[in-house]
Amino acid sequence: MDDKKLKITNEIINDAFWLSYILELKRKIDDYNQKEILSLFLLNFASVFCEETIRAGYGGMGKEAITTEKEISNFQNDNLKMCFKTDSEVAGQVVSEMGIDLENYVFDIVLLMADSKIMDINFRSWSYAKEEKTKLLECVISTPNAWMDDIMPNFYATMLDMMKKQTKLHIAKISSLRALKRSYSSYRLFCNSAISNDNKLYILQRYGLVQIVKFMDSLFNENISFHLNKLIISSDIFMAKCKALLIEMFYNDSKNNKSIVILKDIFSQNKNDIPNEFYALNRRLRNNIHYGDCNYMTKSQLKTVMKYQDIYLKNVMKFFDKELTVRFGLRYEFDLWLSKINNVHTK
Repeated sequence: MDDKKLKITNEIINDAFWLSYILELKRKIDDYNQKEILSLFLLNFASVFCEETIRAGYGGMGKEAITTEKEISNFQNDNLKMCFKTDSEVAGQVVSEMGIDLENYVFDIVLLMADSKIMDINFRSWSYAKEEKTKLLECVISTPNAWMDDIMPNFYATMLDMMKKQTKLHIAKISSLRALKRSYSSYRLFCNSAISNDNKLYILQRYGLVQIVKFMDSLFNENISFHLNKLIISSDIFMAKCKALLIEMFYNDSKNNKSIVILKDIFSQNKNDIPNEFYALNRRLRNNIHYGDCNYMTKSQLKTVMKYQDIYLKNVMKFFDKELTVRFGLRYEFDLWLSKINNVHTK
């Protein structure tokens, strides 16, 4: 195996291993809301793995898959490439189905909370909940695991056995989360914000994607690394690729939707905090999701990328959070009760 082929193989196996490992964690967690946090992460990044392994000719979906390559491609596009506009047909359909009302006080969204902080908003994942998507979602989440079991079953089992201590710690950390869902109003969420509806929809769409990546990154707060002959398994590199995908997503969003002015504020802040050379390095790392080629990066370059990725995403959340108002209390409980009473009477 030549050096380039080895690096590509390493990228695939490293990504497949960590996606499989996160699925193992999910299987060992009992709480549904805690499980959902892991599922939402897997849906986004396992879909990338599925599509890219198919494109590069390395397999793709598991043997028992009953979905199509086109469905996988569309799903990946919906998660990381499609940027909603208020006048778009797709956004209009989601807004209509959910009853999103940015101008009036109604309970139209559900917040997935973890330790009193928003982890995700169901606007982004609305289409996932539809019954006809069930088989597709199962296929996406299980494919990296099926890939590891099929290609390197002994290696996968050995690595899991070696990680028993870390697994217990990760399960304990996830299980300690106070994760719950709360009905909320998109109008109240943005009641102190002056941004346009396009920007509000954008935050609803992208907020949870960043939060869940940040949570997974905190879960692997210390790099877990193993060697198998010439292969290197590294949680740091896996998470850095996930963050690189998000950062490139924001850049593409800004090109495809000029109405998202909040991105201009984020980019302006980043200009002060992040050196220009970071972006080319981040793009090189992101391109390693394409398993037909591989960009070599030095330890120094990886260290630079990881440092400024965190600053970049911190700035994203700074500007997102500035627009949001989340308050629970007696007023919230009364309004929610009143809403339920009104719904009963209108049925």
